[in-house]
Amino acid sequence: LKSVAMGGWWSYSIILYVFGVIPFFDYVVGVDVGNQTREAQRELHSAFRFELLTLLVAPGILACLGYGAWLVNFGSLSCLELGGLSIGMGIITGVIGIVVGHELCHKASRLERAFGRLLLCAACYGHFYVEHTLGHHKDVATDEDPATSRY
Repeated sequence: LKSVAMGGWWSYSIILYVFGVIPFFDYVVGVDVGNQTREAQRELHSAFRFELLTLLVAPGILACLGYGAWLVNFGSLSCLELGGLSIGMGIITGVIGIVVGHELCHKASRLERAFGRLLLCAACYGHFYVEHTLGHHKDVATDEDPATSRY
C-alpha cells in the first residue's frame, strides 16, 4: 500500500512485484531438492519460527485492509490511485490471504485454524473453509467432489 501513498502509476506497482519480482527471485533461488532425515523433518515441523511467519500474515493483511479503507475515506485519491488500491487489495487478500488461509485451515491448533478462517473471510471467501474441509477432504477423488478432475 506504500505504492498508493506514493501516488499516480506507482499504485499499480504491486502487480509488477507480485507477478514479476517474486517469481523472478523464486526462479533464481531454485528448488531445494535435498531430503531431510525423519528427525530433521519432525524438528522443522515443530519449529515455531515457521508457525509465526504464517500467523503474522493475518494481522498484516488486516492492517492493509484498515489502511486501505482509511485511504479511501480520507486520502483524497485520484481515480487512477483508487484503481491501483482496489487491484492491490485484491492481490493482497486474494493471492496472499487465500493461499495462507488455506494452509492455516489444515493446521491442528485452533489459533492457526481461526487465523486461516479470518484470512479467507477477509477475501470474502469464508465459505471455502467449510466446503474444503467437510466436502473436498471427505469426497476427494470421487465423483461427488466438484474439485476433483474428471479426466
